[in-house]
Amino acid sequence: MNKKILKLILEGTGFTQREFADKIKCTETQLSKWLSGTRNIRDKRLDEILTQFNLKISFELLAQ
Repeated sequence: MNKKILKLILEGTGFTQREFADKIKCTETQLSKWLSGTRNIRDKRLDEILTQFNLKISFELLAQ
């Protein structure tokens, strides 16, 4: 589920993966692993990213 949320955030920003990784202060490799599902992003880290972009999770959004 966190992978899907992270993808939605990335798509909403319009940034490339490299730009997005720079904004959230992680490597492009780490971001790629989170997006592909190879590694799981921790809930706390996802919350930090949501806060950084002033976003909140909506269950309607997740149902799409």
